[in-house]
Amino acid sequence: MNILALITVCTNLAYISAFDDATRNPAWVAYDLEPCEIVITNRDSFSFRADPRLHDSNNADDYAKSGYDRGHLAPAADFNFDRNALAETYLYSNVCPMLPSVNRGEWAEIEAEVRRLAKSSNDTVHVLTWPEYHYAVFGTNLMGRVHVPFSFHKVAWGKFGARHWVVFNFKLGGECRSVGKTHNKKEGTK
Repeated sequence: MNILALITVCTNLAYISAFDDATRNPAWVAYDLEPCEIVITNRDSFSFRADPRLHDSNNADDYAKSGYDRGHLAPAADFNFDRNALAETYLYSNVCPMLPSVNRGEWAEIEAEVRRLAKSSNDTVHVLTWPEYHYAVFGTNLMGRVHVPFSFHKVAWGKFGARHWVVFNFKLGGECRSVGKTHNKKEGTK
């Protein structure tokens, strides 16, 4: 792995993504979620597409028949308030390979929890999400290009304090393994 990887920061309407050329995934994604922006809309007309700002963007061929979903790091459901912001969540600079059981299961539950935190606190929630790799344990690539993360982290903070979730993204003994940890830290506690 190239230690001096090129990182391309992609500033979008509602989130920022730092794309890592070495892993072919976002190194991190950050955004603010406003409670007034949480709305429901139809996303059927959207599809994943290459990010024109990247020299060699990922594409559908990288995921074809891989068994992995294209998991959003900045979830589409957080950007339903604006069609252009929503469309940008479908750029390959915002997705990583996720096992379907992770993407549609625990990861989707964590994304929904962040939206609930924004609504219940009636305040801005700041969100930072990133993949983590453990090559000695798990070193899979899709099509020899896109690295498969070992786990995903999401941190959200606001009036409610801070929360940190970790979801593992690997198969163990032929079975999909989706394990999450939640670390809650309220202000004024150690």
